[in-house]
Formats: sequence, C-alpha cells, structure tokens
Amino acid sequence: VNLHRPDPGPAAAVDEFKKRASSIGRVLFVMSPWQKPRCLGGLQCLLELWEALRSPHRRLCNAGTGEVPFAERRLPAASCEVKMLLPPREARRLDDDLTRGGPGIALAWKDLQPGWLEEAQCQSQERRALLGRFGSGSELLEADKFLARHLQSWLAGTLERHLRRMPSSSAELTARLFDAVGWMLWDAELYDRAAKLLQDGLQLSLEAVFPSCAGRTGAQSRLEVNNAMTNLEAGGAAVAGSLYLKGLADSYDEGRLQRQGEIVADALQQSLSAEGVRLPSHFELAGLQQTLTPWLSEAPAYPQLKLAFDAILRLQTKRKPRADPKTVACELLKAWLREKAEDRGVPPREVLAYRNFCRALVQQKHALRGHSLVEKGSFVQAMAHVAHELDGLLLTRLRDAQSASQLLGELRGEAYSFLLHLSKLLLLSGANFTMPEAMYSLDSLALLRRTALSPELLHDKFDKGLASEMQSAWQTDCGLLVKLLLSQPHVAGLVTAHEGIETRAIRTSTLIVDVLRAEALPSTAVDTVDPYVTVKVVQGTRTLSSAKSSVKKNCENPTWGESLLVDIPDQPELLLPGMEPIELVVEVADYNVGGNFNCTFARSVPIGLPEVWQQATAATELYLEMEKITKLSPRGTLEGTRVVVCLRRPEFATEAARIQRSWSCEPGASSSEQSGLKFHEVGPAFLNLATALDNAAYFLDIAAQQAAEVTKLLGDLGAVLVAPLLCTLLNEVDQRTTAAELAAVALNDALMSRMVESARAGPVSIFEAAAAVGKRFSTSAAAEERTRQEASRSLEVARELRRRVLDTSADLRRICLGYQNVKGVLGEAVQAAVALRSTLDSKDTVRRSPHFAEQISEAEASEARAGESGRALLAHAFALK
Repeated sequence: VNLHRPDPGPAAAVDEFKKRASSIGRVLFVMSPWQKPRCLGGLQCLLELWEALRSPHRRLCNAGTGEVPFAERRLPAASCEVKMLLPPREARRLDDDLTRGGPGIALAWKDLQPGWLEEAQCQSQERRALLGRFGSGSELLEADKFLARHLQSWLAGTLERHLRRMPSSSAELTARLFDAVGWMLWDAELYDRAAKLLQDGLQLSLEAVFPSCAGRTGAQSRLEVNNAMTNLEAGGAAVAGSLYLKGLADSYDEGRLQRQGEIVADALQQSLSAEGVRLPSHFELAGLQQTLTPWLSEAPAYPQLKLAFDAILRLQTKRKPRADPKTVACELLKAWLREKAEDRGVPPREVLAYRNFCRALVQQKHALRGHSLVEKGSFVQAMAHVAHELDGLLLTRLRDAQSASQLLGELRGEAYSFLLHLSKLLLLSGANFTMPEAMYSLDSLALLRRTALSPELLHDKFDKGLASEMQSAWQTDCGLLVKLLLSQPHVAGLVTAHEGIETRAIRTSTLIVDVLRAEALPSTAVDTVDPYVTVKVVQGTRTLSSAKSSVKKNCENPTWGESLLVDIPDQPELLLPGMEPIELVVEVADYNVGGNFNCTFARSVPIGLPEVWQQATAATELYLEMEKITKLSPRGTLEGTRVVVCLRRPEFATEAARIQRSWSCEPGASSSEQSGLKFHEVGPAFLNLATALDNAAYFLDIAAQQAAEVTKLLGDLGAVLVAPLLCTLLNEVDQRTTAAELAAVALNDALMSRMVESARAGPVSIFEAAAAVGKRFSTSAAAEERTRQEASRSLEVARELRRRVLDTSADLRRICLGYQNVKGVLGEAVQAAVALRSTLDSKDTVRRSPHFAEQISEAEASEARAGESGRALLAHAFALK
C-alpha cells in the first residue's frame, strides 16, 4: 500500500519496489479521494504503478469486477495482482454524487486524461532522473497514455458498478448517467460493457419518453444501438459523442436540414476529430433545444470567450427557436465557451479546433444561408464573428504557451550529451589516448576542454593534475582536431548554456605555430646536434603555455613541418598596468647531450602579443634570429642561425584538410606517433566523425540557442512565426545528427575490423609474441579493456540520444505546423506599435507630458543604428508561409 507520497524518492527505490513486487501476492493502490486520488500525486507513485502494471505476469483487478489482462493473456495462477481499492467513505461520496446527477464524474474523468508526466516534467527539473525511467520523447507519451488508459478503465468500471446498484429516482436522470458512463467505458476500450450500458440507457430513455415502451424487450433497443455504432469510424472513440454526430443528418426529415446536418457533422470531424479534441462534457444532443441563458461568469479568463458567446446569443435572440443543425452548432459552441469561461490554461489546440469548426461552417455559407435575402444577423455572420474572436484567443494562448521553449530546452540538453559522448568516442576509439581514471566518471565537456589547457592556466588543483597527464595527447593530430572542435564557438555556446560560464580556467585564445625548419644550428665538438623546438607563452619568468616538436637526429638544418598549439590568455586581470607583458618565445634545445641531459642553447627575441596576432592574421613565414641563452655555451656563434615558423589562427576546417593530407601518406614510426591514431587505417573514419560532429553541433547550437530565444520572448507564437525557417533548421538537425551517428558506427566498425585482422595475423616474430604475453599481465591491458567498455557505452548512449533528438524535433514540427493562418500577426503588431508611437508623439500627449519625446528620439536613433535586419528576417518568414 503506497499512500501520500507526493515527493519523489531516490530512483533506486524503484528497483527495490520491483524486487518486492515480484515476491508478494498483491499490490494495493487506495484511490482516495475518488475524484483525484492522492496516491497519484507524486511521480514516484506513478512510476511504481507503471512498473507494477507493465511487469510480466501481472493482472489488474478492479475489486469485485474480475481481471482485466494487460500484459499477457495466459496468467499463472500464482501471479501478482494489482488492485485499486475505493475506501468505504469514498464509495459513499461517489454514491451521493451519482444521486445528484453525477456533477463530479466529468471532472474526475478529465483529471485522468494523459498529461501527469508532462506536468511533472514542467514543474520539477529535479525529477528528470525519475522521468528517465519512463523513457523519453514518444516513450514518455506512451507511458503517459498507458497509465491514463488503466486509470480510466478503473474509474469507468467503478462508476458502472455503483450506477447499476444505485436506486433509481428518475429514469431520465439515470438514462443520462448510463449514457455518460457508457461512453467512458467505450473510450476505455471496454466495448462489450459499454454497449450493454448504452443499450440499457437507451431503454430507460424510451421508457421515460414513451411509458408504453416499458414492456419492450431489450432486443429492439440493442438493435438501435448496434445500428448506430456501425456509423462509427475505426477511431471514433477519439471524440466523445461521435455516435450522435454521425447520425445528425438522419434525424431530420427535410432534405435541406439533412444537408445542413451533414455539413455540421463533417465540420466537426474535420476540426475537432482532426485535432483529437473532445466535445464539451456537458453537451448532449438528445433533447437539445435553443437556450437564451446569458453569460454567467463575472470574470472570464479571456474577453474573447465572452465576445464569441455574445455573438451567438445575439443571433439566437433574432432567430425563432428551431430544432435544426444551426441550433446544434450554436449550443455546442456555447457549451464549450461556458466550460472554458474561467480556464486560464485552455489548450491552444482546442481553440484551434473550434476556430476551424467555425471557419468550416463559414465556407459553406451558401448551403447554410437562410430564406431571407438580407443576411443581417445571419448564422454565417455569427460564425465569422466567433471565428474572429477565437483567432485572437489563439494568438494570445500561443504567446503564453511555452511548449516550444521547453522542447528547445530539452533539445539543448540532448545536444550537449550527444556531443559529449561522441567526443569521448573520438578520443577512446580512434585516438591512442590514455585517459586518466578520474575522467571516466566525470561526464563534462567543460572538464574535457580544461584538460586541453596548460596547467598554469587552471585554478583548481584537480584540473591541473588531469591536464598534466593529458598534455602530450593534445599535441598529436587527433588531439589538435578534438581540441579545435571543442573550441568552436557553437560547441562553446552549448557547453556554456548547459554548464554555465567557465570560472575554473583563465580565458584563452588558441594560436597555431607551424614549426617549419631551422638553419645553421651549431653542434658541439663532440656530437652533432639533435634539435627540437619549444614554443612558449611567457609572462616574465612564468611559463603560461608551451609545446614541443619532435627530435631530429644529427641534423644542423632540420625540417619539421609540425603544427604546435599554445594557449594565449586574454583575461584582463593578467594584463593590468604594472604587470609584465605576455610574450611568445621560441627555444631550440639539443636532445640527450652526452647521454645525460637536454640542453636549451638558443632563444628567439620575445614577440609581443600585438605583433603575434598581426603575424597570425597574415599567416606568412616568420624568420626568427636566435641568440645564445648563456655565454658559457661550448658551441660557437649563432651567426646565421634562425628558425622559420608561421603563426596562424586556428580553423577547424583548415586543420582537418591539412591532417587529411598528412594521413594520406604512407605511415611511418614518426608519423604514427604524431598522428595519435591507434591504427593508421581508421584515420578517414576519425576525420569523417569529427567533421560530421562539427556540422551537427553547428545546427544544434542554432536551434537550441538562437531559436530558443525567439520562443522565450514570444512563446509558441515565435515558433509559428518562423515556422518555415525553423522546420528547415530542424531538417538539418535531423540529417546532421543522423550523419554523425552513422560516422560513429563507421569508426567503431573500422576499429573492430582492424583489431580482427591483427588477431588473425598474430605475432610475426618472437619479439612481438613476447611483447603480447607481457602485455596480457600488465596494467595497460586492463586500461585498454576499460577504454573499450567506455567507448562502447558512449556509442550506445549517443545512438539513443540521436533518437531522442529526432523525437524532440518531430514534436517541435507539430507545434510549428499545427497552427496556420497567423500570417497577419506581424503586420498587426507593427501597425499597433506605429499607432502607439504616433499617439505618444502627438501634440496632445506632448502638451500633457514631456517624458515621451526623449524616449521616442532614442528609440528612433537605436533603430537607425540597428537597421531592419530583424524585421526583414520575419518578413521573409511570412513570405514563405
């Protein structure tokens, strides 16, 4: 028994619940109060109910009504039962409600409609872990519908039992209740019970209207119900009362009224049924008459509701009371308007459906016009007025609704995780990286970006340790490409939006130093120089960032052709007056002099930051004259000694093309070390994934950042206004994320193929065999196994995230394309703004107050500076619509 648990507990409690549920005989849910049970108020309770209902070998029991199988048809005798119990006190309250005509059953039914999980998701971000147990996207919606279907089955069955044993005080009242509960059973897909209850209700109605029918057998009434049910479409249960709508035209004898009945029924099917909107809960076609009851709500939620109601009432006061299809349409609209009178959360889709219903009637004006030649106060004119008011209400609700903004927020989180796991896959599968153990449990792109910086530029000791371990890996071609990918503005934007502004590292700009060659390097009398180059970013005696080239053996005029990355700080606190300037220096060292140590013997003249960025913009060869570091060096003079470099601002596409050219050459020992690849054969797949991931991140950032700003300011209306552009953008998102997923699978396949071929070939020499045996018993074997496991996990998660991105994208398209005919909103808004400015700038306003003139002047100057780009974009969007 799980009572009064509205707050979610730890997700581990769900696993414990499943273990307990598999070893007990019954799971009991006490449904109190009956209209809205408190045990369903918490996400934890809903999750436990969902787990219990969907588990194998479970059965759902409505106490006293038998079993309703929902998982398997053949159930073992000792299977667990899920029971929903109504306490005696609540049973008495339900009986009292039915005795009064059942005013509460419609609200109780409405409260059991799908939507709890969506509300929980909107109201409490900390429940994301529990919501993840239901799934995401379409899975979450299916779980919501699954719970609603079973809870509605419980309520409908409970109402049926109480209704049948209720003493009948009025045949007419009981017949209405039978009809209402019968359609609830029909919506709950309990068709046999629904048909029987509807038959009995029809029999009671006949007895109430024609007392002589009291002795009739139920066979004839059943025949009438069955004949009416044949008019239902396969999905007719989506709209309550569709049986009456289909039979509307047949209820009239006159041909003209039959034609009008068909028009009204078709309009309802094309509008309400198309949008999945139900008829008002208190609308009944049986015995329908024209009413002139005025609007009763003193504080309507939206003025358009009252204006639409008044338009219909004015029409009806001028018409004679008639039992015709026009009266049906008017009373239907009035019933819905009354139902939504004080509902601030009326769904935009409902407003759209009823507006489209009115528009469909207006389009049939020739068939619906009256006998009078003068159409003042006509039915069609009234429907046009109602459509106009509902159009305004739709725009208002779209501005208030934040469904698109919430979906784009979900897309931002999914995009971040998608980039994170595919970046990890690049490093773990394609690159020969040795990841620190701590990195496996820390899923953070910001942390991954910090490890690519120099430890001197980090504030946190933990981050410095990770960065020190990974410095050599980031200087390889693979590391360079991934670092540039993570430094892209669109990737940085997603990281900042998800993790906040970076505060644990100094802000930097990346500089590429191409070390091309050196000339006339001096050797000692003992040995020819083995040079390598170190590029440093220094501030006085402090080294902020550095990178080293490879060693060239016995060469006084070496050629490197290597690209080194250094990070140059651009934070103001490091450039305050009185502090030493930040400079770039290039040093040359001799490797392993005498077999004992490395000797740095030459250094370039320091280059200031302004000249560095000027040379990086020009991207031309720079000849650096070298000078001795110590006068006691055993080497001769450095006359004619110089190092040739090229400074460049990094661009991802340029570096990817350069690395592709480099990897296309035959692999060698040095080139393999510089590339950073596990196997030379996976190079093309690695580059393909990196490029595909960059393209996906670009479009995901536009959708999750810039498009989200439009919806934050304008609600769902913003998404509708730019629907053509947004839908095209979502198409790109779908294509690019799918391409990135396929590239990830291709990289994994290429790696597996190479490993299979290596295993088939086996060691070709005794030395390789000995190395393989030693590797099996070393710690590196365990590290490689951990790397493979993490790479497989990242690939699996990325594929699931791609599916969630597509689901979110589809939901956004439904919002964009679900609301049409709002093309004139921008023009109306501009006209309203112009009118407001004109009024505030008028002589009368200036005479009364001088405060607006200055504001208007500033606004005009700001508009002149900003131009008309934003308005032109929206105008282009409207032209596309």
